[in-house]
Amino acid sequence: MEGAESKVPPVQFPDIKRPEDVVQMIMKDELKFGVLIGLIEVGEVSNREVVNTILHLVSLSLA
Repeated sequence: MEGAESKVPPVQFPDIKRPEDVVQMIMKDELKFGVLIGLIEVGEVSNREVVNTILHLVSLSLA
């Protein structure tokens, strides 16, 4: 039944390991927040980095 299922290749992102990388990504802010949430869930970022990145993303969306 392999042919019956359509496989969608996963979206390829460069190595995103820090919140600064999220801010520099060229995509919609909703996706940036999603990537940031993923980093938080796996424990890759500190609270300070999270707050700074969210403030930066919010300030970009208000500009």
